[in-house]
Amino acid sequence: MTEMTEIIDLNEEEMYVKVEPGCTYAKLGIYLDKHGLALSNYASLPHITIGGAISTSTHGSGYHNQILASSVISFEMLYLCAKYSWLSLSSIS
Repeated sequence: MTEMTEIIDLNEEEMYVKVEPGCTYAKLGIYLDKHGLALSNYASLPHITIGGAISTSTHGSGYHNQILASSVISFEMLYLCAKYSWLSLSSIS
C-alpha cells in the first residue's frame, strides 16, 4: 500500500472523498482542511493509513466515536488472482 497513497477525488456536492488505501489520515486531513472540510473522527496517530484502519477496525480518538471504518461508504478490492469486486454499504442492507 505504500505506493498507493493518492487522493483521487473529492465530491463536495455529495460529500465524499475517494482515496487509495495507502493514503494517511494526516494527508487526508490536510487536504480536506484546504477545502474547509474534515472527517468526524481521525486516527490518533498521523501515519495510520485509510486501508490499514479499515482492515483492522482501528478506533479513532474519543470515547464516543465509532471505529474509523464507520465513515466508509464503499470500497473496491483487487485480489491477487486478478478478481475484482466492489462493495457499497448501501447494497448490504
